[in-house]
Amino acid sequence: MDYLTFNVVLFRASNLQIEPGMLKTQSGQSYIELLIATLLVGLSMTGMVVLMLSSQQLSRQTIQHSDVVQLVSNYSNQLRLNPAELRRTSSQYLTSINATGEIAVHCSATANCAQQQQALKDLKDWQLQLSQHLSYYTATMCRDSSILDGEPFVSDGCDDAPSSPLVIKLWWKNQQSSTEDVQFYAIGHAL
Repeated sequence: MDYLTFNVVLFRASNLQIEPGMLKTQSGQSYIELLIATLLVGLSMTGMVVLMLSSQQLSRQTIQHSDVVQLVSNYSNQLRLNPAELRRTSSQYLTSINATGEIAVHCSATANCAQQQQALKDLKDWQLQLSQHLSYYTATMCRDSSILDGEPFVSDGCDDAPSSPLVIKLWWKNQQSSTEDVQFYAIGHAL
């Protein structure tokens, strides 16, 4: 039975009449289909490239944010090594630093000169570490009852009340970002 069906199909295919104009129309449709398929593949590849670039940028931002968290955490731990200076009302630690400011490490002949020198050295070391990871930043160490306030590069929002805890605030701009997004990280430091 299969053999008979096969013969019928062959018989019908051999009875088809092909006109000369039909071949040109069919080949033109094939070129248009090929052009549309190529266009769709090109658009999908463009979308994939945009997605990959966006993913890389997000990955760099995540790594940079992770570095910032580690730097602030390390500095917070460094502060614990000099508790006497940290508790002073006019502590050297209570200041703002950025990539362009210069921290002079010198001390007058006072009783707590070693503590102040250590504080200035800690600040200078932290400034160097931040400058290696961030191109544009402002870091503030102050006493503040609410750690999440302040305006980037304008006002730190610190209340400087003696009863407020020590807070480390850091604002920075992403190095590879095409936008002017300002990132922020703050940590409260327990004495």
